[in-house]
Amino acid sequence: MKGIEIAKKLNISTSDLRHYESWGLVPKVERAKNGYRIYSSEHETYFQYIRVLNAGFEMDLVKKVMPLIINGKIHDTLWLINKAQVDLNTEKETVQASYGNSDNDTYISMR
Repeated sequence: MKGIEIAKKLNISTSDLRHYESWGLVPKVERAKNGYRIYSSEHETYFQYIRVLNAGFEMDLVKKVMPLIINGKIHDTLWLINKAQVDLNTEKETVQASYGNSDNDTYISMR
């Protein structure tokens, strides 16, 4: 599978794919004799995970989590994601408390 195909599906650039690869966020990518990267459906799935995690938690967590997934450390991965969720919820509660939390208040959407 070509990088451009994955990039178009995920609405990102091929540069993003190469960055994710250089950061160690996807399994090793084989290369054809001409030097082009050969992506598999597994790589596409990893790129999808990266995009979803980045939308919810930002790239710092993604850079910690994806290598753990690649190395099969799922338990550690889930603990990191759980901690990030708790931290986001705590931050949300703090912000809501600072604005008051009555039924008439507008809730603030936290990333």
